[in-house]
Amino acid sequence: MAAIRQQERVKDNIQEFEMLVSQAPQTTEKQLLGYCLAGLHTSIRNQVRTHDPKDLIRAMEIPRDVEDAVQESRPANGFAFQTNPSSFQYQGGGVVV
Repeated sequence: MAAIRQQERVKDNIQEFEMLVSQAPQTTEKQLLGYCLAGLHTSIRNQVRTHDPKDLIRAMEIPRDVEDAVQESRPANGFAFQTNPSSFQYQGGGVVV
């Protein structure tokens, strides 16, 4: 679990992490929380840490919301531009630009 690093999408990273969690029933919630956060891109991890999630479920919801907000901010015309996830601030269910 400690070796999982986000390559592309947060959703893919968390899905892989959830699969591994189910195979490690003896791992404590605190350890899982640490592994989950450590595997995220630094900018997204920083967004999650500012909210000091106390449980694993919450630590997996916040980066998904941040990623969704970044995707929604991209233009629909097919032209891609670089969006820095750290320029977004998560605010408990919504993301503020």
